[in-house]
Amino acid sequence: MNKKILYLLFAILVSALILLLGKSVGVVNENFPLFEVTAIFNLVILGVYIFLFEPDIKHYSIIILITSVIPLSHSIGWTYQGIQKLILFVPLILLLALFFYKKEALVIKKFSLNKQKTNFILILFFLILVMKLAFIVFWSFHNYPVDMGTSTLSASANFLTGINPYAVPETMVEGHDRYIHQQNFMYPPFMFIGYSGLLLMLGVSIFGWFLANLVLDAAIILLIFFVVKKLVGESAAIVSALIYALNPSVLFEIIGRGTNETLPLFFVVLGVLLLINNKVYLSILSISLATLSKWFPAVFILPILIYLFNKKDLTKLVKVMFLGTIIALLVLLPFFFMSQTDFVHDMTWENQRPVEGWETQLSLQYFAFNTYYFFVHIGIVLLMFLSLFKKIKSINDVLIAGTTGILLFIIFGKIFHTHYILWFLPWVVLSTFLKSDLTLAKSNFMNKYKRS
Repeated sequence: MNKKILYLLFAILVSALILLLGKSVGVVNENFPLFEVTAIFNLVILGVYIFLFEPDIKHYSIIILITSVIPLSHSIGWTYQGIQKLILFVPLILLLALFFYKKEALVIKKFSLNKQKTNFILILFFLILVMKLAFIVFWSFHNYPVDMGTSTLSASANFLTGINPYAVPETMVEGHDRYIHQQNFMYPPFMFIGYSGLLLMLGVSIFGWFLANLVLDAAIILLIFFVVKKLVGESAAIVSALIYALNPSVLFEIIGRGTNETLPLFFVVLGVLLLINNKVYLSILSISLATLSKWFPAVFILPILIYLFNKKDLTKLVKVMFLGTIIALLVLLPFFFMSQTDFVHDMTWENQRPVEGWETQLSLQYFAFNTYYFFVHIGIVLLMFLSLFKKIKSINDVLIAGTTGILLFIIFGKIFHTHYILWFLPWVVLSTFLKSDLTLAKSNFMNKYKRS
């Protein structure tokens, strides 16, 4: 029997097992058809992989893990908000395993894109966008967005009408019979500034909000394609973009729930693309805008500074630090001077607000100490960078160290929400295709352990 037919039959078997699992678990994620979506997406991704490449069993198996285990663990953990929620650590464990895995066997042969395959790929990605738009119209709009989405939409609407979003009380969102849960807008200013530009073109409404997330989602897919193309090649880039585009967790969190993680995630991935093209200043600009939308992407700036220091390029280091500082002041100071009390209160509210028990169930700090210590949170990340200080000598080292830093920042933080899984996915997809000489993990960690 043809080898590709065997691989296709196995893909069908995996999808069938996912559907059977869905029958035994029951309804999850507020009637979101997770198991059916995962089974279909899994079959499509594996089918395209088989169509475009000569399959490698190791690589094929890892793609199955990413396209099935991650969304299933995400959803089951999201639904059962007891100790079962710890199952969300599965994506993190998978991510670390992929980073430390010897990568030579995972790099697949390149292929030539003839006109037939090019048209097939373009049509497929167009159909994915149409599917996501239909999902917004027939499901998302009638069920969501989640409170962080409505609060950002409300803040953007206020900003566009000249009202300071940090100085207004809780408001209703047009079209939805639910209040914004936050008593204030707790995100940095570029969160609503960035979304305002999109909403101005797409409409300041619930539907406009979902369309804005769809545009950002499409942009992230495109960025992942260019990142992997630069690091590995066009063949790997196509499958990487497809794995992200058809990930059920992305569909549910970004397109379904309307989370506002999409904007900072876009700027971080853009910053990575600029970085691997040696456009350091533009990369810092992009990651700074991500940080000024949500604080923790600042973690990605540290390895860039260490990299420049190790290169002894002190002039560029000073310029990068100056650029980041100027961008931060330009975005933050206007709102600080508009209403100092409100701005400081809102920017510090996340660390002061009461925390519900379910929010802490994936925080390693709460697991270890039954409380939260800011110095432990920041200290773990700084300790990691300190231990790698002399080893961050290439752009690829920056990529791995920055990604690890963000993940450590998240899991040692005060709270752990399920939409944080979005910060895992681009790097899980990327690490699938990395060659061994692109990983800090193999060159610096594995050799050290072998010597000891």
